[in-house]
Amino acid sequence: MMYRRVLPWLIAVFIIFLSNNPMFADAIENRAEENIKVLVFKIGHPNYYLEDRFGTVSENEMDTSPYIKSGRTFVPVRFLANALGIPDHSISWNPSTRAVTLTGNTAVHMVIGSKEMQSGGKTVVMDTAPEIIPPGRTMLPARYVAEGLGFKVDWDPDRQLVVCYPEGQPAPDLAPIIAEIEGKKPAEKPEPQPKSVEERYQEARSNGGFFKEEQLDAEMADYLWNEVIDYDKEERVKVSDEKWAIIRMLLMDTDECQKQFPRCPYEITSITPSKYLVSSNYKESWCCYCFINGNQLAFATVYLNFGGYDIKWGTFLSENVFEGMGIPDWRLLGS
Repeated sequence: MMYRRVLPWLIAVFIIFLSNNPMFADAIENRAEENIKVLVFKIGHPNYYLEDRFGTVSENEMDTSPYIKSGRTFVPVRFLANALGIPDHSISWNPSTRAVTLTGNTAVHMVIGSKEMQSGGKTVVMDTAPEIIPPGRTMLPARYVAEGLGFKVDWDPDRQLVVCYPEGQPAPDLAPIIAEIEGKKPAEKPEPQPKSVEERYQEARSNGGFFKEEQLDAEMADYLWNEVIDYDKEERVKVSDEKWAIIRMLLMDTDECQKQFPRCPYEITSITPSKYLVSSNYKESWCCYCFINGNQLAFATVYLNFGGYDIKWGTFLSENVFEGMGIPDWRLLGS
């Protein structure tokens, strides 16, 4: 029973300690700043919009709307600071000097009526000055403050938007926030459509050939035979799993291939075959595909290394590749 009475007090004390611990507060503040993707103020609009790095858009109410004066946008200090990830305890106001200081990753110091701003220990001369409007609201020029705190500021004149986002980041997509402002649901991005077999073929070709067995699937085999190689469809045959286990083992034997081609100046590094074959007495080499076996046709991309460069060569495989393994005739593999 004593444990149940003491535990809530311990939790409360722990929370109070953390909330007043500068290191803990700074960690929260830095995390808040890091989470900002884009901040948007709209002239004459009492709300500001914030999108975090997870894509969540929030609408936040202010008690004073931003306005334009002398070509500059003014925003209430507390809301501007909070929106940029600076909590209330990092905002200080000196009534005697009428100075406001915002402390984030850098500190920004401004005085009401003065066109000089201190940012990160440097003096920045502005073309406008902070001011106080009834009933005592401190208004700061948004661009200078945001830039002083490490944000980039853009202006959308058509929609009257002030756009702030972290320095060094690309300009964000404003569609979700604009949709929120205009009360519209943002258009959903269309689901990516699977690539056609022709697109996959052209992509593989531009990238140097097929690098994985999975790329040479049944659909790709059909396309190659029908559209590229133009073989008779009736001549195609799919090798059984048992036979393929034997053929694939022979195809993948890089040492044997190297031995059977002693004059080859290249080092064979790997071979990627396909299970889909063609029944034919015709054997040829084309691009990066090796067509082997007098009765059947297999795809095999051979990866080589020459002078430190990885290259592909599919023309050297010949019938004597299997000769050293006791298989004198290719046609025996098709029997």
